[in-house]
Amino acid sequence: MKQRVNIVYKNVSDAALYLDLFLPDDVAGHCPVIVWIHGGSWFEGSKENCPILFLVDHGYAVASISYRLSTEAVFPAQVLDCRDAIIHLKNHADAYGIDPDRVGVWGESAGGHLAACIGVTNDPDAEYAVHAVCDFCGPVDIYALECEWSRSGINQPTPGSVLLGVPIHESEHLAATINPITYIHSAPYKLPPFLIVHGDQDVNVPIAQSIMLVEALESVGTNVVSHTAEGSGHNISDPAVFQRAVDFFDSILKVKVNSR
Repeated sequence: MKQRVNIVYKNVSDAALYLDLFLPDDVAGHCPVIVWIHGGSWFEGSKENCPILFLVDHGYAVASISYRLSTEAVFPAQVLDCRDAIIHLKNHADAYGIDPDRVGVWGESAGGHLAACIGVTNDPDAEYAVHAVCDFCGPVDIYALECEWSRSGINQPTPGSVLLGVPIHESEHLAATINPITYIHSAPYKLPPFLIVHGDQDVNVPIAQSIMLVEALESVGTNVVSHTAEGSGHNISDPAVFQRAVDFFDSILKVKVNSR
């Protein structure tokens, strides 16, 4: 596996944002690339210790990206950063040995939410276009989720409130802007295929959140595959579930090049 770490993909507010790129040793031609978006409730986490490096053994490049955390900038800065990372990869595709027409995005938890946001606002003609989206345990209706926390007596600022920059339970209209479903029915283009995976024992983000997203995507004819990780909580580690992600990306990104 070849590695290129701490590549600056963007400078913003006098600070650099980085990505790490991992490439297979032996690939004929340019390989597809999967962009990994880390979780951490939007206010923590990093690109380090990327959990999907096994994809390199399946012929994929993996780009693990950083983005501005919610303590640094409010939404939609995080989505814009992820898009800019994708644009950087595409603009340097020849130098990196990756195929700009075979780009997938995969996120977990808060990263799953950002991956979904990228997918539902994915203009296929834009520089930041992706061709497949994988969302593991991402929250969707963050307003409803965190209003429940507020009613349960949690008084500290919730992750969604920090992401928005205002108390989320006081701002239903603004909170709708961070809900991926908001954008599905207004999208003027066909959305990319989705794989949505959620643990049925997830107490942090209930599986009902993903069910809502699946139903909304299906309602507009999106190619969406859903999988319930039985017995899994918020952090999924079952190798069989990860193989589903490999199969999903193979079915789109490897078929894509063979059909040219």
